[in-house]
Parts: sequence; C-alpha cells; structure tokens
Amino acid sequence: MGGAINLGIDKSTGEAICIMMADLSDDITDLKKYYELIQEKEIDAVFGSRFVTGSSTIKYPIKKLILNRIFNYITKIIFLSDYNDFTNAFKIYKKEALIKSMPLISEDFNIFLEMPLKIISRKMNYKIIPIKWQNRKDGKAKFNIKELKSKYLFTLIYCFLEKVLLKKH
Repeated sequence: MGGAINLGIDKSTGEAICIMMADLSDDITDLKKYYELIQEKEIDAVFGSRFVTGSSTIKYPIKKLILNRIFNYITKIIFLSDYNDFTNAFKIYKKEALIKSMPLISEDFNIFLEMPLKIISRKMNYKIIPIKWQNRKDGKAKFNIKELKSKYLFTLIYCFLEKVLLKKH
C-alpha cells in the first residue's frame, strides 16, 4: 500500500491528492468539503475526524474502536496535537506538502499515520473537520491489528524521533 501511495503521489498531476479507502466507508460529500477547503484556504492538508463534534460513525467494531481511541489519544499527547484521528486514511493534501514530507517509508496501513504526523511535525498548516464514516457493508477488511501493531509502533517512534531531530536543527 505504501508503495502504491508513493507512486500515486509521484505520478499525480493535480495540486491536491486525496486518499481514501475503496470500501465505501467514507462519505463522498466529505470529499467535496475537503476539496473546497484545500482550494480556498492557505492550508497544506485537511484531516477528517470521525471523533469530533459534528462527525458520525456507524457500526464501528467495538474492539477496533477501543484500540483506535487509545492509540490515537497516545499519539495526540506525544505530538502535542489537536488532531485525534491520525490512523484514518481519508485526508486531502496539497501535492507540494506531500513532497515536503518525503520520504514516506511506511509500506502498509501505517502510512496513514506517517503522513499526518509528518505534516504536523514539519509545522505545515492543516484544518480538522468532522466527517461521516460507516463500516463496510460487504467484504472483509484487510486491516489486521495483530499483524500491524508493530508497524504502527515503529511509525510512531520513527516520526517522533524525526520530530525531535527537526526541532534541534
């Protein structure tokens, strides 16, 4: 997945790049809001949150929800950020901001953590908006917490060390 996203960034010709899952969990009307905001405002990214006032989630699996909230809360504290949904894939970035975020090293779902952390650590401008999310209706999710926990932890540590090192320079 990380390789595909890196290739997509490299090959894209537009000014903005939106990443979202293809399982219909994200609301297309939120994509329109993302695009309007990134075009109108002097911001580098728009981060949707499923967990702010005005957002909604439908049929979020309880175990996944609990682990998600714990991990995102810890990440929020470590990065002293006002954002609370780092692991959600659905975000829009200016291509220029993503290029400034390189290299993106994550190879799996953890790339969705790495991208916003680099925007935040590199002190780029972003806006957080409420979004609508619903669990997939068909098929089975490929996200496996047992397989991915070490990758997420690695990404968190990597981005934190990068933040600390950037601060020193």
